[in-house]
Amino acid sequence: MQDLSIEGFRLSPQQKHLWKMQQVNPGQSYCACCSILIEGGFRLDHLRSVLQEILYKYEILRTNFKVLEGMTIPLQVISEKELSPIAEYELRGLSSEEQVAKLLLLFHEKSQLVFDFEQGSLFDVSFITLSTRKHLLLICLPALCADRATLNNLVQEIGHNYVTCLHGKELTDEQQPLQYADIAEWQNELFEGEDAELGRQYWQKQNDALSKSDVADFANRQLGLENPENLAESTLGFKPEFVCLELSTTQILRLEAIAYNYSIPVSVLLQACWQVLLWRLTGKSNITLGTYCNGRNYEELESALGLLSKYLPVHHHLEDKFSLSEVLRQTSESKDEALKWQ
Repeated sequence: MQDLSIEGFRLSPQQKHLWKMQQVNPGQSYCACCSILIEGGFRLDHLRSVLQEILYKYEILRTNFKVLEGMTIPLQVISEKELSPIAEYELRGLSSEEQVAKLLLLFHEKSQLVFDFEQGSLFDVSFITLSTRKHLLLICLPALCADRATLNNLVQEIGHNYVTCLHGKELTDEQQPLQYADIAEWQNELFEGEDAELGRQYWQKQNDALSKSDVADFANRQLGLENPENLAESTLGFKPEFVCLELSTTQILRLEAIAYNYSIPVSVLLQACWQVLLWRLTGKSNITLGTYCNGRNYEELESALGLLSKYLPVHHHLEDKFSLSEVLRQTSESKDEALKWQ
């Protein structure tokens, strides 16, 4: 009889949440992508060695997701995969404008990747040559395996190991990293333990504060400059996109000066501005925003790879009589409270 046993690990709470979202939109891709600009001389053979070593070091980069019979949530299954071939793109013969157009198209294609979770490689790497001394490295992973902090840590690891390899030194594991499957199990135990009851009560209270009618009213409210003809497109499902906004040095300095005067981070200032804008556009005094948390509030987790981040619901109440200082104080306190309980 064929042995159908499989060694797998439970998903983390973040992965379970994302997996359920993906089942609502089964054809939609959820990717974590980043590009690395490389200037100067470069050796692709060294890069391949570095990426292979990193693949061996971090299990989450060679993890697949298998749904067993009778289950709706998959298991994490760690494989012994080799690095997939790096896709190479040659753009040296193009003008700057043509290169930008090609890069935008490539970035869009990669951000829409649909991965084979059961068997395929989930670590997609592309190498783009722009000139003799300028290259781009494009890395894409499923959001089930990576978040923003993961990409930052991965870039640092690649840079450090590449320099080591370039100097002719061997790549050695000075310290074994904390593997994501172990982190996931630790998080599950925290969620299931008796000590988690206070946390569950806190978040249930936050959930109760946001009635379903409020959510529906906010979602269906048309904004001032919104084109009614575009509303029909909302039935097409969740299609994540991003908008890039470049701030001048002067604008950044002004923001930092305001934040410094009120003794708050710039992120709190921007979040307060965003909720004020939503308040003015919708006329709703009670605003709930998703606040990003990287989930690495322990030192041991700071360098970890894997999906640990989450968006926490943070409630705000605004009134005409509130001063800027009051809005900033409320925003800072609400955000700190949510992060404390996450």
